[in-house]
Amino acid sequence: MKQYVFGLGTCQSVHYAIAKLFELPANGLALVTTNDLIPILERLHLYHNEHFLTIKCSSVNQLIKEIVRLQSLSKDTIDNMRLKSQEVVYERHLIQHRAELLHARLMAQALIAMSSSDNERTKWEQWGRYCDS
Repeated sequence: MKQYVFGLGTCQSVHYAIAKLFELPANGLALVTTNDLIPILERLHLYHNEHFLTIKCSSVNQLIKEIVRLQSLSKDTIDNMRLKSQEVVYERHLIQHRAELLHARLMAQALIAMSSSDNERTKWEQWGRYCDS
């Protein structure tokens, strides 16, 4: 993958898209996707035109125009975007991060089960819900 500059991640399959949304920037490619994935990526701390680009691919001619547009972007702009998105993936989206989040949520569930009062259960439930913020 490192021989390429751009990687296209689309939403043909949710599982495929999620894998590519992390895999492409993790490998140093500039992530290119469609506008429908902007809200999902923003919830993952990846921001449009800062960490990834979008294209419209409603027709072959439109797709060709979009590819030409991407190729006209400055090397510095693309390299900066590649680096920033790779940093976000490494800082927030490794398997280690998912394991830590799962551990925190399981701990919260155990604490809820052991709690003696509704107030205490509510406290641990909120902690488990918001531990990834």
